[in-house]
Amino acid sequence: MSISFSMSHHFNGTPEEVFEAMTDPNQFKHWMQNFVRSGVESPDGQFGVGTRISETRKYLGKEATEVFEITHYDPPRAISLHVDSCRGSTYDFDHRFEPDGDGTRMVMDARIEGGGCMTKLLGKPMCGMFKKAIRKDFEALDEYIRSKQPA
Repeated sequence: MSISFSMSHHFNGTPEEVFEAMTDPNQFKHWMQNFVRSGVESPDGQFGVGTRISETRKYLGKEATEVFEITHYDPPRAISLHVDSCRGSTYDFDHRFEPDGDGTRMVMDARIEGGGCMTKLLGKPMCGMFKKAIRKDFEALDEYIRSKQPA
């Protein structure tokens, strides 16, 4: 089963500021919900295609870690991430960042594959909950970016 959706968000910062805050694991703790820790592993020592970023968050009292692999990297215009989830699904996220007035418009296209019968039964409700959680992260990221700007 496959689920696809798109989301966009206006951020109050330049594409460079948004891209950096969103892709720098050292900044995740400032905006990511339920953040516990992150790590970076790069096969060639450079941050870019092939780099793997682990992200651990706490949900319902338990830690859950996902590893995102960068599959496309064009700062500050685009980044694509692939996740081979520990829960039997794969996720692909394509993010594009464009100047938008006094800020940045970020468009994210997402695809979720697999998940077995639970995805078939709960696909649409799960997608709605997933989008709501992502929206909260985008709002927190925007707030963090604004907090870094001079008054």
